[in-house]
Amino acid sequence: MAALEWHLLFLAQLLLMLVVVEVFYTQVSLVVQAVVGQVLLVVMVMERQEQQIRVVVGVERIKMEQIRVAAPAAPA
Repeated sequence: MAALEWHLLFLAQLLLMLVVVEVFYTQVSLVVQAVVGQVLLVVMVMERQEQQIRVVVGVERIKMEQIRVAAPAAPA
């Protein structure tokens, strides 16, 4: 009878360890997902800012070209 109780106790402890490992794995997984999500968000924001900068640079180039074309030609 004592051997059976010992085996049941051992199995219960093993099951508890598996539950702890699963909870730890879940927590690590959630942290990794959060970090990856933040990194992707930062990359998206940086790409959007780069796109906005390119638009501004393009608009400024167009303005400079319009000014150059509209300016009277300097005598040679």
